[in-house]
Amino acid sequence: MPARRNLGLIAAAAVVMLVADYAMSSLVMLGLYALPIMLIGVPVTAVLLAAALVALSAAMTGRRNVLGSVAVTLLLAGVGAYGIVSGALTPLTWLPGLPPHLLVCALCALALGVFTGPWPLRAVGAAAVLSVLAVIALAPTSAEAAEAQRAEMAAQHRQEAIDSFLEDGAHPVVTDHEGWSNPRIHPTGASAMTWVRSDAGAVATILVQASVDEPASDDWCYAIMRPGESDGTTTDALPPWCVATDAGWARADGTATVSYDDGRLIAINAASQLDAEQAGGTSPATAEDIATLAGSLRPMTDGELEQHVLPVYDSGDTPVIDAPGL
Repeated sequence: MPARRNLGLIAAAAVVMLVADYAMSSLVMLGLYALPIMLIGVPVTAVLLAAALVALSAAMTGRRNVLGSVAVTLLLAGVGAYGIVSGALTPLTWLPGLPPHLLVCALCALALGVFTGPWPLRAVGAAAVLSVLAVIALAPTSAEAAEAQRAEMAAQHRQEAIDSFLEDGAHPVVTDHEGWSNPRIHPTGASAMTWVRSDAGAVATILVQASVDEPASDDWCYAIMRPGESDGTTTDALPPWCVATDAGWARADGTATVSYDDGRLIAINAASQLDAEQAGGTSPATAEDIATLAGSLRPMTDGELEQHVLPVYDSGDTPVIDAPGL
C-alpha cells in the first residue's frame, strides 16, 4: 500500500539523516582545526543527503520526490547549524549529545510526509516541522546551560556552608536580660558578632570564635584590646589594662571581658561610638552593663537561626543581619 511504503521511506530517511548528521558534526569538529575542510565538506554532505533521499524515494515509492528531499535536507541542516552555534545541540561525535540528534532526525524525516502524502501523513509531517522548530527554539543554549550550572553549584556551595555552620560553626550568642535586645548579628562560620543594646541606648558587642584551642597562657588580651595597645604576648606579664579573672580576662576598667568555654572564645566589649549608633544606640556600654551581660548570654536557638541567619548565610560573605525583635 502507498501509505505503508511512505512510512518505510520515512524510517529509512531517518537512518540516512542520522548518518549525515554524524558526518556534519564530525566536519564541524574538524573545522576547529581545518576550517576549509568544514566549509567544503558540510555543503557536500548536504548535497549527498538530498541525493540519497531522492534515490530512496524513487526505490521505495516509485517517485523521486526531489522537492521533499531538498526541503527536509535544508530543514535538518538549518536546525543542526542553529543548534550547534547556540549550544542547544552538542556535536553528535559526543555520546551525551545523541538523544537530541535522534529526535531532530526523526522529526525531520517525518517532515517528508508533507510531500509524500496521504493527507493524514501530510498533517503528521506538518506537525513534525513545527515540533522540530519548537524543540530547537526551546532547548537551553550553552549560555543558559552554563548559567544554570553556575546557579546549581552556588546553591550547592551555600548548602554545604550552611551544613558546616550548623554542625561546628560559631553560633551567635544573645542576651535575654530584661531591658536589652539584640538588633544586629554577623555570623561568618569561624566567628560571630552580636550587637546588644539596652533600652537606655547603651551598646556592647559580643564576639564568638569557634574551634579554638584552650589558651596555654594568659595571652588572650588581644580579644579586648583597643587600637594602639599591646596584646601582652611579647612579655611574661600581662599589659596593665588586662587582668586575669576566674572566668578568663577583663579590661581593668571593666568595659570588656573574654573567656573560654568548650572550644569557644567569647569576648564582650563596650561598642565604639560608631558601632553604638549603627546599632540604634547612643553610647558605649558601661562596666556595669558588661557585668550584667556576662551572666545572661546564651546561644541562638535553632528557631532563631532558621528565622534570622539561615536565609542569608553565606560563610564569610554573610552580610550584617538586622534582627528587630530578637
